[in-house]
Amino acid sequence: MGIKGLWKHVAPFGITHDLAQYSLAEGYIRNYHLSRTLHIGVDASCLLDGYISSQFAHPQLHSPVNTTFSQLFRFLNQLSRCPVHATFMFDGEERPSYKRGVKVISRSPLLYQQAQILIQAFGFNCYVAKGDAEVELCDAERLGAVDAVLTRDSDVFALGAKCVLRVVPDQCTETKLVVDVYLAERIGLSRGAYILFALLSGNDVAIQGIPGFGHTICYALCLSGLGDTLADDWVNIVNSPYHTTEYFHALKLDICNELKSNSKGYLRSRMPQLAKSFEQSDFPSVVALQAFLSPASAWSPHTRLPLPRIHSLDLIAQFCKEYIGWNGDQTLALKLHSLWPGVVIRMLCSKYLAYNVETGALLVPSIQSNALFDASGSLAQPPTTKAVIRGSNPPCLGSGASKGITCNITDFIKSANLSRMASKSDTVIV
Repeated sequence: MGIKGLWKHVAPFGITHDLAQYSLAEGYIRNYHLSRTLHIGVDASCLLDGYISSQFAHPQLHSPVNTTFSQLFRFLNQLSRCPVHATFMFDGEERPSYKRGVKVISRSPLLYQQAQILIQAFGFNCYVAKGDAEVELCDAERLGAVDAVLTRDSDVFALGAKCVLRVVPDQCTETKLVVDVYLAERIGLSRGAYILFALLSGNDVAIQGIPGFGHTICYALCLSGLGDTLADDWVNIVNSPYHTTEYFHALKLDICNELKSNSKGYLRSRMPQLAKSFEQSDFPSVVALQAFLSPASAWSPHTRLPLPRIHSLDLIAQFCKEYIGWNGDQTLALKLHSLWPGVVIRMLCSKYLAYNVETGALLVPSIQSNALFDASGSLAQPPTTKAVIRGSNPPCLGSGASKGITCNITDFIKSANLSRMASKSDTVIV
């Protein structure tokens, strides 16, 4: 959920994109970090909780398939087909004790630990935050470690996120991931305004908010400029109880005056009765303030993430059998066949891609994210994953040419321990 009612007001500013096309434009063409890939931070706990809720909402009592993990497999497959790197952030032990009125289990659920096996098998990074995952994702974005935050919780705006991605389920397909892109600059609200909205309307920590403050009123007050400097001012007053009390007393008075006068013109009318009741409220919630302005976070400029790897196809196949319930060569081959284009794209995104122009072979190390050296200091030959481009090499992708390349993926089939008889084809078009 995040901040109660906020999505309704920021939704008009979202722009819908096929993530593959968006990341191609923003990553490859703009050449972020000189790596030509967009780095996305994914709120993994929020993502998995949504899949679990969906499984309970639509139970399949006699199905042998674990739908939570099958949905995760689908999402990872969609993400693999985009020229992106991704870090999946999980909640840590110091997340708030209560969220949305429910006591939070401090230990990491077994399902999260199992999900990390599949995520890492797809070559993406996993990272466990100190507290809330979205807090460290926003810190990582602020420090330039990731370029965008993918989540469905709106509280990332109050935590300072500049670029937020939200999946549009109705427009996604089995292989295409569609997202709404929200840029803080385009929306035009300050971080302090989002925090004020959360304090008045309600949020995951302080659910009820202030009585009488619907999200329309909260948004109008934010447009009025109230709270704009809240995040910056907090740094100067947080260690002084006296100045903190004085600051929020003055902010409370400013809100009351705006409710009474509607001097900025964003409210539908003057609201003296609401102002009177607000004067008697316990605004602001100290717990909510700390959650947004002093959250637990271990991210720092010195935090380093490993380079993403390509798929470990044998581990993916093993996971599908053991945890999802896709057994039998034909069933497994049918599911894994959809991975091949994503594997080639991940290879093309790899920092360690080697290309043989004579044979058309694409070679990428299979098991590590850094180059390996032998005892003599020479570059060691690691296990590699190979795809072979068919046709002319290098492939002609100019005007009038085919928009894709055809690759022989016999090596993929072997890596996944599939028989060629079970696989639909030993070629794929990317």
